[in-house]
Amino acid sequence: AAAATAFATLFSSGYMMRVLSKKKLLPQIRLPTKKEMSSLLMYTGPLMLITINRLVGFLAMQKAAMRLGVDSLAAYQICFNTMIFFFLFGEPLGQLFQAKLPPLVDREDRDAILSTIKSVLSLAAVSAVGIGLLPYLFLTFGSQIFSSDLAVQALAKKSAPAIFGTIATAIMTVTIDGAMVASKEFNFL
Repeated sequence: AAAATAFATLFSSGYMMRVLSKKKLLPQIRLPTKKEMSSLLMYTGPLMLITINRLVGFLAMQKAAMRLGVDSLAAYQICFNTMIFFFLFGEPLGQLFQAKLPPLVDREDRDAILSTIKSVLSLAAVSAVGIGLLPYLFLTFGSQIFSSDLAVQALAKKSAPAIFGTIATAIMTVTIDGAMVASKEFNFL
């Protein structure tokens, strides 16, 4: 199945490239200039570090769950997939900062910047609690959807408070990451 998916992805990507080329919409593929690369890395460099750190953390968690046994690994998979699904709900708040702050920073409009930060952080706080509650409820009352093993369900239910905290914290963190990217403030890295 994985090979078929990989083949389908390569085939569809190749087909898109061919169609774009025929329609003369495919840009000339070339190595970027030093100036283009510097401009790109100004934004993608810090984001890449954040993404790599998240990936390393997720891999470390999975290795730890594997050492605890099959039931723990199964519960981890349920909790992890639930966490990743709900984690994505925080991304639009970070993107909201990225869309709203740059013009205000460029204009040096301090009052509008503070007002925007206050509004988005208030929205993020309410969203963090509300969205964090959903995986908590799902793991507490719905883990039997993914496993009929009572030990796995009990472990998933026991993990629900930690997942709530993780999601709430992650939503706030992603929102603040968006503000830092928008203000081009990368000194924290």
